[in-house]
Amino acid sequence: MLRIAAQEINLLPKDKQEDVDRYKELVVRYKQANNPQQAAFYLNKIAFIYWENGNPKEAINYFLETIPLNERIGNYNDIKAVYSNIALIYSDMDRLDLTLEYFYKSLDAVVS
Repeated sequence: MLRIAAQEINLLPKDKQEDVDRYKELVVRYKQANNPQQAAFYLNKIAFIYWENGNPKEAINYFLETIPLNERIGNYNDIKAVYSNIALIYSDMDRLDLTLEYFYKSLDAVVS
């Protein structure tokens, strides 16, 4: 773990970083091919790798990147799941204000 300007950065294991790099390439390709469903799928995979390896902020960023892609294809079930995942991450970080905000967003996605 590196400490830079009072910020923690957990480095991914080499095999996980290789997965992330490969998935990022696929995200770019699928976005260029106008395939938001597959792009969102690989962004989700990246988010879970970061989440499972102690990088919650990176996980949140990648989860959030899936939202507009899922909105384009009307995939509200995945939007609901993404917001719930973000709420769980914030809960683990003891950010109860943001936990509640994202659980409400999850509920709103169900209603949409």
